Amino acid sequence: MSLIILLYHGVTKHLSEGIENISGKHIKSDLFFEQMKILKANCHLLSMDDVLSHITQKKPFPENATAVTFDDGFENNYTVARPILEEHEIPATFYLTTGMISNNKLFWVDQLEGSLNHTIKKNINIQLGPKLKKYELSSLSSKSSALKDIKLYCKGISSTEKTRIVSQVIEETEVIPNIDMSPNYRMMNWEMIKEMNQSKLFTFGGHNVEHEILSALPTEKMEWQIKSSIETIEDNLHTNVIHYAYPEGQENHFNNKVIEILKSSGIMCCPSAINGVNTIKDDLFKLKRVMVGMNNIKFPFC
Repeated sequence: MSLIILLYHGVTKHLSEGIENISGKHIKSDLFFEQMKILKANCHLLSMDDVLSHITQKKPFPENATAVTFDDGFENNYTVARPILEEHEIPATFYLTTGMISNNKLFWVDQLEGSLNHTIKKNINIQLGPKLKKYELSSLSSKSSALKDIKLYCKGISSTEKTRIVSQVIEETEVIPNIDMSPNYRMMNWEMIKEMNQSKLFTFGGHNVEHEILSALPTEKMEWQIKSSIETIEDNLHTNVIHYAYPEGQENHFNNKVIEILKSSGIMCCPSAINGVNTIKDDLFKLKRVMVGMNNIKFPFC
């Protein structure tokens, strides 16, 4: 028997404009409701604690075993997704980017999206490594293409260079992105998380402090991103954190050193964002997930 772990980011009732949410990171609430209804009727729903137990004990997964997870900690996890999960009694694990909780910061990808979406500039020039690239922004299609290209480049470079590029995009577009540009950009606060933590349905884990790609960091910074995020969750929820998820989560975004630090920090399970299904023989630090809705990835139970 296999296990499917679903990966969501946000669930929204907001009608996006322009290229906002063009990647499908926040799925529509009515679609999420229907997906949860299908899961409840057809799947054996497991928490990530259950997943951990099955794999460590080599206990076969039940038929149609499925787990639901969320990355980042967006406010709509609390306002929109939570009531739907509760209605269908579906367990879910939320991996929190702790440096974004209870403040008005934006993820760098949302900064790029906001600046490109709201600019009236028709062209911008961005230095990507040795190349000065000119982006035409006169249509939604061209803005979407620019966003996709810049994001892809930034996911393979250092944090310092990524910050420089985001700053250059803001300067070139002449748009300073902010949390009020979209409800989808808002993050949960600790009061919301503490309330959810009272439910037996919900579990919280780490997703580092600033959503940095762990494998790209020097060991000292990598260790701080991991340990500080765990400590922050434990201090606020008064519980031991044993669950984690790699930011970005593709094969080049984590390595043996990252796993070593996670294990030494008390983490027992850390799924990736690599697409696929799992068996009880799989490594708890290399589990695959299905990123529903993101870049047109389909819900696997249609």
